[in-house]
Parts: sequence; structure tokens; C-alpha cells
Amino acid sequence: MDYINKLTNASGKPILLSNRKTGFLGFIINLTNIFELYSLLKGHYEQEYLLTFKLSQDPLETFFSVIRSHGGFNNNPNAKQFESAFKRALLKNEISSSSFSNCLTDGLNILHVTSRKKNIKDLLVDTENVCKEILSEHDYLKTSWTLTPYVLNVVNYIAGFIVYKLKKKLFCTICLNQLIGIADHNTQLIELKNRGPYIFPSNDVKKICQFIEKIIRQHLHHIFLNKTPQLIKSEAFAVVGTNVFDSDVLIDHIKSQDILDNHRVQLIKAVINIYVEIRLHYEAKISNEKSEYLRHKYTKLIHFYHS
Repeated sequence: MDYINKLTNASGKPILLSNRKTGFLGFIINLTNIFELYSLLKGHYEQEYLLTFKLSQDPLETFFSVIRSHGGFNNNPNAKQFESAFKRALLKNEISSSSFSNCLTDGLNILHVTSRKKNIKDLLVDTENVCKEILSEHDYLKTSWTLTPYVLNVVNYIAGFIVYKLKKKLFCTICLNQLIGIADHNTQLIELKNRGPYIFPSNDVKKICQFIEKIIRQHLHHIFLNKTPQLIKSEAFAVVGTNVFDSDVLIDHIKSQDILDNHRVQLIKAVINIYVEIRLHYEAKISNEKSEYLRHKYTKLIHFYHS
């Protein structure tokens, strides 16, 4: 406060006596009131600290924003609408940050109670509720495709691209070390096509990609159905969920994190999502090329009439 009292403008006049005194005077008044309020709380209620942010109008503005967001951003709700929005805020009161913000979530989830009925069919494609017993009845591994050395080289090459892509997004050094490996006998394609600082994938990443490739080949006959991509991801996560990224360093790293959404789970899901996206994009491209080839082939043999 003494520093503000000594401030002057360009002409040498004290800032508290100038026309721009409002903000500086208000800051001094707020500091004085905060010190008096803290002394009162500490003396009567033995409070050790005072959160000054809670004294601002930001929480009230946030509350009004929550109320307005219900009912199509209604700026003037009636009593019934306000009551409904207020009850909703009491039952589910969790502030989530944007994925583009400069802060990280703590990984803790609030337990919500809802009366919404979940569709039983969605359980088949729900990653968080995959039943390993149901998946094991079909015996996916024993009936899966056997990958040739050529396919293994291609899969490992894609795995290296996935590591390269994730390296740009991850900032956890421990997790990054779990993705990077060394060359082996199934990386000839990588060494042949390498034109720069290529990153060799770890054995865990290659294992995940190989499992997904086998599962994708089982579903090629209905690969373009709406729920097939999510079904592939669910099966892959159920198979490799406990068999990869099990080093002592990573296990110690995730002990203080959420057991259902820790860095290990996020790594596995990230690898699965990127690989499935790449493979399905390739299958769609091949399917389109086949249809274009057939039309080009029969153009000279059949006359196509356009309405």
C-alpha cells in the first residue's frame, strides 16, 4: 500500500489525487478490508488462511452461467426453470477444463448419480465395461490370423509412426521412455525407409499393434459398420490391458494416480486409437480404389447412362 501511495503520474502528481485514482484507491481499500477480515477470522474462528478468490464475484458469475446454460442458454428463467437448473447443479457439480487450456486435470472423477437408463447394447462397445470372461469365450487369440514376417515389418513401421506422433503430445518423460525401443529383426522395413531421425517403437507398442492387426483381420467382413471400430478397440484393450507397460518404473509412477484412468491406461488407449484410425483409413482407401478401378475397367465395355 505504501508503494501505491508513492506512485505519481507523468506530471509528478500523486496517482491517488489524479483522475485515474479509482482503481488504485479501490485496491488499497480491498487490502485494508482483507487484513481486517483475516484478523477477525483468525481470532474468533482460528482460521489459518483466507482464500481471497472466494471473496470475488467470479463464483457468482460462474453460478449464473451454469443456470443460463440449462434450457438453451435462457437469460431470464422462470421460478420452475431456475429450480430445475439449481437441482441439476447440486447433483452434478464438476468443473472441467478445456483440452486447449493451460492447466492439467488431477485425474479424479466425481461420483455422479443419474436416473438415465443405459442401453444394454452399448455395453458391447463400452471400453470401460468390457467383460474379459465374455471375450474369452470366443477365444480370439487361438483363432486369430498368423502375421507373416512382411506384415510384422509393416505393423512395426506403423508402430514407429505412432510413437513419433505421441511424442509430440506427451510431456511425461517416464511415459515417453516406455514408448521408445531399439531395432530388432522385424524392423528391416524401418531401416530401409528411414530417411531421418526415425524412432524405433518399444516391444510393448509393437505387441499392442500386432494384437490389433489380428483383431482387425477377424472383422474385415464387417469393418465398415458403425460399431466395429469401437468393438475392435474394446477387444484390443481387454486383451493387452494387463500384458503391456508393466515395468517397475511405470508401475511406481501410476501408484498415486486414478486406477481407472492413469498414465498407463491412457498410453494403451492412445496407441490403440491411433492404430485403428490408420488401419481403417487404409481399408477405406483400398475399398474406394477398387470401386473406381471397376468403373474404369468397364467404361469401354458398358455404356453408363446418367439421368
